[in-house]
Amino acid sequence: IVRHHRMDPAPYIDMTPVMRDPEGGFYNVAFLRTMYQGPRRLGIHMSPRHNWQIARKYEARKRPTPLAIVVSHHPAFYLGALNVSPFGVDDYAKIGAIMGEPLRLTPSESFGEELLVPADAELIVEGQILPGVKDVEGPFGEFTGYYGPQRLRPVIEVTAITHRREAILQHLFVGHRDNWIIGGIPKEGSLFNVLKGVVPTVRAVHFALSGCCRFNCYISIDKRVDGETKQAALAALGACDFVKNVIVVDADIDVFNEREVMWAVATRVQADRDVDIIKDVKGNSLDPSQQDDIMTAKMIIDATKPARRPFPSRVEVPKEALDAVRLHEYIPPEILERWSPHPELGGRA
Repeated sequence: IVRHHRMDPAPYIDMTPVMRDPEGGFYNVAFLRTMYQGPRRLGIHMSPRHNWQIARKYEARKRPTPLAIVVSHHPAFYLGALNVSPFGVDDYAKIGAIMGEPLRLTPSESFGEELLVPADAELIVEGQILPGVKDVEGPFGEFTGYYGPQRLRPVIEVTAITHRREAILQHLFVGHRDNWIIGGIPKEGSLFNVLKGVVPTVRAVHFALSGCCRFNCYISIDKRVDGETKQAALAALGACDFVKNVIVVDADIDVFNEREVMWAVATRVQADRDVDIIKDVKGNSLDPSQQDDIMTAKMIIDATKPARRPFPSRVEVPKEALDAVRLHEYIPPEILERWSPHPELGGRA
């Protein structure tokens, strides 16, 4: 097991525990950190989201929570696990949709049909969260780039480990670029689908690397009427409790290009009119800027042009001027092939 950062007190498995809701029977899969505390003992940190809610239901019944940590599987399994869906949606079904085929399942060694586990996983750690038992967990270098604090957290009693021959142990390098990239892609798609039902003019959604692919969300809309901007932002905040700052831009801004987003903020925003602060909202327990363990403030920036009054047009080079330029006469082909934004001039978009 990998010890990731200097102040981590122990090695961590930072992949995906699977739990099954005791009432609805649906499965929830999420990336959660588990700290090695002994040969058959792990500590687990859960933010107050879906898996936490399932564990609370078991604890209210004074029953241990069965779980299986899927340590290694196909990359599409983990992309599916990062979907943003309401509580009650079966994550195994979502993962199958991402994989393009049904997820093959098998009874777990410890719990049988009560907890089905992915049949094609490289390695699975089965166990149960003990009701009413807590131990010191952390600190741990988290996705924010800071250490998450040391707290009392639930304890997992390990009941079985299953694996393929010569199994590959998979893990995330938390708090670094690869962690942020895998976190953003499926969240963008899930949130886009949510927003499309609320604001049909939405064009794109991006969780920026600058916000650890969780805290900063950029949304572009083909704005038709004033008010759509705030509606889209509020829908994003409601759908994803980890989103902290939402910037909404017009359809002419590429949300995947942070320079363009910041240009829109610089030239289309008046702070007293276009910035809204919402106080005392549920945030992320790992946000180091929060003074409260869970409560935070959230910000909406409307960086769109007004719909009901004239606004200056962007500068534009005439198309006939671009057509007259033959870039291949000035730029080596290997560079032009990689970087030209104009396919008609000999490059690739």
